[in-house]
Amino acid sequence: AGLKHPDSNENYGGSNETGGHEGHQDLRAELVCKSGQGRSDNLIETEMDKRIMLSADKGAKPADNAEQDSSKNAGDDSQKKTPKERKPKVPVGQLFRYSTKGDKILMVFGSLCAMAVGCVFPLFTIIFGKVLDILNDPKSMKDLNYQGEQIRSLCVYFFIIAIVSGVCSFFEYYVPVRVTERTLERVRHEFMKSLLRQDMSWHDVNRGGEATAKVAEATLQMSAGMEKFCTLLKTICTLVCGVVIGFTTSWKLTLVIMGCAPFFAVSLAILIVSMTRVEAQSQKAYSRAGDVANEVFSSIRIVAAYSGERHEVKRYDRFLADAEAAGAKKGIAIGFSVGLMLFSFYAMYGVSTYAGAEFIVMSRQDDPECTTNYGKEGCFTGGKVVQTFVAVLLGALSFGSVGPTFAALAAAQTAAAELYDIIDRVPSVDIQRTEGHEGEIRGKIEFRNCTFAYPSRPDVV
Repeated sequence: AGLKHPDSNENYGGSNETGGHEGHQDLRAELVCKSGQGRSDNLIETEMDKRIMLSADKGAKPADNAEQDSSKNAGDDSQKKTPKERKPKVPVGQLFRYSTKGDKILMVFGSLCAMAVGCVFPLFTIIFGKVLDILNDPKSMKDLNYQGEQIRSLCVYFFIIAIVSGVCSFFEYYVPVRVTERTLERVRHEFMKSLLRQDMSWHDVNRGGEATAKVAEATLQMSAGMEKFCTLLKTICTLVCGVVIGFTTSWKLTLVIMGCAPFFAVSLAILIVSMTRVEAQSQKAYSRAGDVANEVFSSIRIVAAYSGERHEVKRYDRFLADAEAAGAKKGIAIGFSVGLMLFSFYAMYGVSTYAGAEFIVMSRQDDPECTTNYGKEGCFTGGKVVQTFVAVLLGALSFGSVGPTFAALAAAQTAAAELYDIIDRVPSVDIQRTEGHEGEIRGKIEFRNCTFAYPSRPDVV
């Protein structure tokens, strides 16, 4: 069929024959589809679920208005039924959107195991502090049988802690990895299914190669964040339990230790962040240098023919210089953060030891019986000093690792939002839509005032 613009004498797309309508003001085309079964010349049989959705304007519009409307509609195809305000992140629960009920139950079990592991380490300090008190208690030193009995009872608790921490640690790491891989397998399947579902307006604006790279990168980020979900719960529990045990044992000494703990946590955070950023810069520089080397060696004959060896060497050295600068920054960052961390650690140890000794002296001055009976209520001992210090220190260490874990989880939420945006997109021409006419349709299709524009170039009609 030939198409003729209403305001022009030119024919577009086809032969010069327009079926006797060459001088007519309406742009018209007649399509006659024959069925493969020979039922009728006018039978239109769709090949996809035998249904067709057609809409036609009954009145002729001016050519310029038709062009504006059609270009506007074409440009809006890719945004139809898409939320105007897109959230940059999805909720944490939506990361497990495609997990089965069994996977979610397994994830809850793994989270409980991670929380148990997080509480085990601070609880270990309580038993360790009691062991120190028993070994230094004058009453226990006089009666060796009593001392041995007390030590044996505490060793049973150590054995229970070992079993619980070992079993729970296994499920803490096994469950997230298993659930994540099973979930991301379904996410990739749904993404590919939605990608094949999109109409040509979406594919005109978005490239298929970009979508493939996006799903690969986004699933890696989602995997890193989802696998660290249980680790995040463990660090939070370690932080909370350590601080609670510290304040329960000696709130005065805990306040003294927490005065130095922020420096230790900040130094640890600086170490982790600087290592991550500088390592990324170094890897980027080395990868660019590797690209130059691959490019040169793949075309070594051309490079040699034009005597471009020196130029390519300089170009390669330039990227190596960037990697060298990144390595120097890495050394400075590591040296500063490790030095600050060790300074904070030993300073905190010295301050807490001095303050603990002062509290022990004050306790024995208030109650002289604390000198001979360490187990008396209200007596402050060396075991409680170590117990408080180690518990708060574990909390400070976990506080320093919460930040990078939160960053990985936030990156996973952002990556999931990008994938879900494509998965949830419903195209204007939906091959999975069940509405419309089904079965046999007979008749003719007539187009009036037809215009066309690509969504990527709406101004070019």
